[in-house]
Amino acid sequence: MPLIHPRVVEKQLKRAGEVPAAHSAILTSWGNNVANGIYNRETQNDGEFIQRILIDILGYVGSSAGDVWTLAKNQPIGSGNVDVALGVFKANAAPEIQAPFELKGAGTKDLDAVMSGRNKSPVQQAWEYAMDAKGAKWVLVSNYREIRLYAVGYGRKDYEVFDLLTMAKAVNYNRFILLLSADNLLTGNTLKLLKDSDDTEKEIAASPKIMIKGLTLLDAALDLDGSFVPGKFDRWYVLSNAQY
Repeated sequence: MPLIHPRVVEKQLKRAGEVPAAHSAILTSWGNNVANGIYNRETQNDGEFIQRILIDILGYVGSSAGDVWTLAKNQPIGSGNVDVALGVFKANAAPEIQAPFELKGAGTKDLDAVMSGRNKSPVQQAWEYAMDAKGAKWVLVSNYREIRLYAVGYGRKDYEVFDLLTMAKAVNYNRFILLLSADNLLTGNTLKLLKDSDDTEKEIAASPKIMIKGLTLLDAALDLDGSFVPGKFDRWYVLSNAQY
C-alpha cells in the first residue's frame, strides 16, 4: 500500500516539468540494460547503480565531494555492513544515517522472498539495518529493477515503490525526485509530505459522508455472524473508496 497518500503527491506534482535530457538518457539506458539482463548480479553492478541512480539522478554525493558527504558505501551498522547508507557524513564524526539502503541484483525479482541460505528476505535485511542505525528515518531496498521506500515507525505494509524500468517517463521521474532526491529526503521535505499524508487520511476519515460510506464498507468486511474478517479490506481500501 502507498506510504504517502496519492492526493498529497499529486498536489506537489501539478507544477512538475519534463525530464532533463541527461537524466532521460541515463534512465532509458538503465531500463534497457535491466531488461537485457546486464544488471542481474548485485556486486558487479552496485558501483554503476550508486553512480548513475543515486549520484547522477538523485543528487547524493560521496566522500570525494568535500568535507561533508551524503552517501557512504559498505557502511558499518550493528554487526554488519549495509550496502549503502544515506545521511550526513563527516571526517572524525559519528555518521548521521537517515536511510540504510540494501541492494540486490536484478536477478532477485522478489524482494519479499526469503533468500537461499539467509533465512530472511531483502526487505527484512534492510529493516534489520534500520533498527540498528540510531536516528534512521527511512528504509530503502532495491533490486535494480525497483526501489522501495519505507518509513521507520510505519511498518512494512506501506511503502512507495519506484519502477526503474519506466523512470524516464515524466510523471514517474518527478515523483522519484520529489520523494527520493537528496534535496528532499535528507532535508525533511519527504518527511513533511508523510506528515501531510497522515493529516489527509485523518481529514478523509473524519468527513461525515466518508464515515457513513466507510461504515458501509466496513460492514461488507464483516462475516455473517458479525465478526470482523481480517485482511478483507485494509484501511487504504476503505478510505480511498469512501472518498468517491
